[in-house]
Amino acid sequence: MNSLPPSPAEREKQLRLVRARAQPKNQAKAPDRWPIFLEVVVGGVAWCTREDLIGRLKNRDRLRNTEAEQVEKAIRCPGFKITTGRQDLKLALATPKELGLHDGGFLRDIYKKAAGFDLVLLPVDTGPLTILQVHTNWTKHGSIVIASEPVVIEDGRKLLFDVSNSRLRVLTGESDHYWGPTQPFLFRRL
Repeated sequence: MNSLPPSPAEREKQLRLVRARAQPKNQAKAPDRWPIFLEVVVGGVAWCTREDLIGRLKNRDRLRNTEAEQVEKAIRCPGFKITTGRQDLKLALATPKELGLHDGGFLRDIYKKAAGFDLVLLPVDTGPLTILQVHTNWTKHGSIVIASEPVVIEDGRKLLFDVSNSRLRVLTGESDHYWGPTQPFLFRRL
């Protein structure tokens, strides 16, 4: 029996075999890291009441689209939680395709895939506070969905916030809603 340690080449071969066995089959390979797309502060110095937030959005002309009434309704409902303690959020942009859902997917599946990459949901007030903290032409994307728990309004509909260069709106937040493969979402990067 040979008691000599393996050569560096043999050792490397053994390590590759161990790593290959440890990697689950048919799992999307995660990028080394998700780049930070944007940094936003919620709570703390950004804290305000619901009415103050709506007023700030109106003053900055961010509620000028036809869905402004729906945005106001979502902010005023009890399900819209305002973050009190300061959180400095590092936001990463990801599409369903980048998460391994090449044909797009349901919201619940997108969130589940994102969690596997250490991308987590954002506080609900991130959408309105994002649009207040960015400048015009801050993104080349037409619209970006804020990945958070949906806000449930009085009629039972679930809504998510969506931001673009100049406006804030709400979209369906139903877990069985299908999103296309190239729809960008903002997640919190751990």
